[in-house]
Amino acid sequence: MAKLATRPMAAPKAAIRSNKGRKPDTVTYNAGEGFSREPKSELFLLAVTNMVSEKTFYEDAKTRDKRFVGLIRQVALEDPDWVARFVPYLRDTMNMRTASIVMAAELVHAKLTKPVGKGLIHNRTIIDSAIKRADEPAEMLGYWMSEWGKRFPQPVKRGVADAVTRVYSERSLIKYDGGGKAIRFADVIDLVHPEAKAPWQSALFKHALDDRHKRDLVAEMVTLPTLARNKLAMGFDQEIFRSMFSPGFVEDAGLTWEQASSKYGKLDAKFWEAMIPNMGIFALVRNLRNFDDAKINAAAVQAACTKLMDIETIRKSRMFPLRFFSAMVAVKSLRYAAALEEAINVSVGNVPSLSGKTLILCDLSGSMDWALSTKSEVKRLAPASIFAAALAIKAEKAELVAFSEETKVVPFRKDQSVLLLTKDLVEAVPHLGTATWQAVKKHFKDHDRVIIVTDEQSDYSGSWGLGRRDWTDKDPSGIVPETTPIFIFNVAGYAAGTMPSGKKNRYTFGGLTDAAFTAIELLERGNDQEWPF
Repeated sequence: MAKLATRPMAAPKAAIRSNKGRKPDTVTYNAGEGFSREPKSELFLLAVTNMVSEKTFYEDAKTRDKRFVGLIRQVALEDPDWVARFVPYLRDTMNMRTASIVMAAELVHAKLTKPVGKGLIHNRTIIDSAIKRADEPAEMLGYWMSEWGKRFPQPVKRGVADAVTRVYSERSLIKYDGGGKAIRFADVIDLVHPEAKAPWQSALFKHALDDRHKRDLVAEMVTLPTLARNKLAMGFDQEIFRSMFSPGFVEDAGLTWEQASSKYGKLDAKFWEAMIPNMGIFALVRNLRNFDDAKINAAAVQAACTKLMDIETIRKSRMFPLRFFSAMVAVKSLRYAAALEEAINVSVGNVPSLSGKTLILCDLSGSMDWALSTKSEVKRLAPASIFAAALAIKAEKAELVAFSEETKVVPFRKDQSVLLLTKDLVEAVPHLGTATWQAVKKHFKDHDRVIIVTDEQSDYSGSWGLGRRDWTDKDPSGIVPETTPIFIFNVAGYAAGTMPSGKKNRYTFGGLTDAAFTAIELLERGNDQEWPF
């Protein structure tokens, strides 16, 4: 929470007018003509682009955070229930932890201190809706204290207390209540006084308080068997801990792999063979290379592959193809290749299906053949091509184009393997120069949107296909009407871009993450004010 614990700026004094049907009233960061947005649209689009970009070209973190908080405060004055509905959407659908906590806290504070209408959604419910994980009650209180001090209004206390009753358990205490935390479970319990839902949770609350205040812990251990076994296991010396380590030992003691690794020492095959049956899919995918390095046995490999090929597990995880592809590149052996390919194909179901006709262009120039970093074996064209392929397969109707100095339409079937289509895409044209706008000019034919995955380093010769022009003109070469959105996903983060961003229907993102798959659909909704919540 440290990044977001800075003092927010005051809310703007005047509402930002709608950008529909008006002349340009501002400029973009590249000094191009721009349009101010209606506040809800700006707040919605900022939240969505924050999900996508690891960092932005033109705003540092502090400036962006201040704008985010300022918009929350402004929209709260106008329509508090709209913000209240946005909070759980950010947390549940977009998986935005800190953003949803900040939004809930800022909204409730505004409702309690500003002339804001009460609305239909209670403050207590708003606070509770932003908290889904057991470390988040502490984060909510931490943010509130950093902004407004240690006096917590009753709706905040009650909302956090509701969440505590819902998310605090033996296993969550083991995972999230480390002694190094600034605000521990006991501190939260002391501040909000949650009502236990069962005798075991009452014992859990007492245990958290006794542990924090270094009191005798024996009494409640009978009611908390997993916690008792966990403390017993972590109390063994390393030799005994290693000798007893097995899948059953891990399960009974509720050991997380992070916790167990701190006690076990060098993570050998025995460690991973015991952990794999108890690992969630995220941790499993993240550690595949470690399994190989440790040379786990065939049974453990099969157990890992079985989890990777579990259709329901992959769908529920909401993991996107990029994550599985990154694991495939990182793993040195082929033992998980078939399972990862199956996981990638299943995970395409998590990719939004774009309606209408979509033109998707993937940059295969020479610069895209370079590694993502000096520490990475993954070339830039790898995530770019799988992103493009997955979008094309899932879209209602898409034209997939590979381009460098040449272009080629890459045919595909809707049931095609994502990896095979990625291979076809990468091999479609020679990896030479970057003729971005020539490619757009050649292939754009009344599509509903244009998506370009690139490092944006367009060649000087033939900028936009018609020679150099002033960026303040209408969009590039007049090829794509302003009514048709262009989405550029920059996989390199170079300072110079190939298109101004900020004008209506022109968007540029830095980097690719799983959330990039959802950004296009959400941006189009936000621009049209068709809210998905």
